[in-house]
Amino acid sequence: MHLALYVLTALFLATSGALPEDVAAPAALSVVVPESAPSAAAEDHALRSLAHTDEREIRAERPAPVGTPTPEPAPERGSLGGGTPAPAQPEPVSKPVQSPVEPVVEQVLPERDAGAVRVSEILDHTNDERRARGLPPYALDPALTSMAEAKLADMIERDYFQHDAPTGEGVEELARDVGYDYLLVGENLAYGDFADARHVVDAWMESPGHRENILHERYQEIGIAVARAPFRGGEFWVAVQEFGLPQEACPAPDPELRARVDTQEAELAALQDELAAERARLEGLQSSTEAYYAAVEEFNDLVASYNELLRAQREDVGAYNEAAESYNDCLAEVAA
Repeated sequence: MHLALYVLTALFLATSGALPEDVAAPAALSVVVPESAPSAAAEDHALRSLAHTDEREIRAERPAPVGTPTPEPAPERGSLGGGTPAPAQPEPVSKPVQSPVEPVVEQVLPERDAGAVRVSEILDHTNDERRARGLPPYALDPALTSMAEAKLADMIERDYFQHDAPTGEGVEELARDVGYDYLLVGENLAYGDFADARHVVDAWMESPGHRENILHERYQEIGIAVARAPFRGGEFWVAVQEFGLPQEACPAPDPELRARVDTQEAELAALQDELAAERARLEGLQSSTEAYYAAVEEFNDLVASYNELLRAQREDVGAYNEAAESYNDCLAEVAA
């Protein structure tokens, strides 16, 4: 009997995009009140700007979330607030980080009669080991099953017994090919004259690395494939287990919400340009004239639109930050 263990620990961010870099939101604007204008109280539209926060570092390359709003004093009456720097673009996430691969563990046992080794029984015995230690059973996942079947067929066809194929493809490539998005993934391999499924699982449980995969507290799903075939100079049972923690175990922030924040940022920048032009026009008009009063009213209406949009953006940023913080906490827990 021969066993092989592959322990791969990775962090994989949502395929829809990485967490954004910090985005600084503009300050709110205050209205202009002309000298000698009809008496009216100036409206205070000051809102809080966004400050940066530092994020705990975890084992994945990713940007930090948007900062949390903090108070900022309102501009002086008749002045325009702070600028609207363009948001930094998210950086692509690198390939998932993997832990060192443990060497292949090989153990030869006396030959046994070729009995029946079934996927369902390997699953049952694997989950029996977990239940006996208070761990939840694995759910059989179609994508992980496809990975296991592909690995099994490839090893038999090319007659190798390693986690990486002769051409270099490993469990990461298997996951990519079947569309399995994961946070953690692992693999157990075995071949030999196993009497039954219990014999296969017992052999894995006697090997520390294989046992760790079977009893892993983070993995939630499993895929299994097994076949008896000509292999490595004889006819043997060949078995594969693929373990995974799916990406949805850590829900990522809504990309549509981030897109809305970015759109609001662009609209606020455009409004600031328009306000700057209107302010320059005001300064060129003679005060205490009907034309000046009309221009002030138009300017103040534009300020109100700006501040209303800024309030909406602040709410969206807060919701996104809350989701990003929860996501990052989940990733940190997985990486621990």
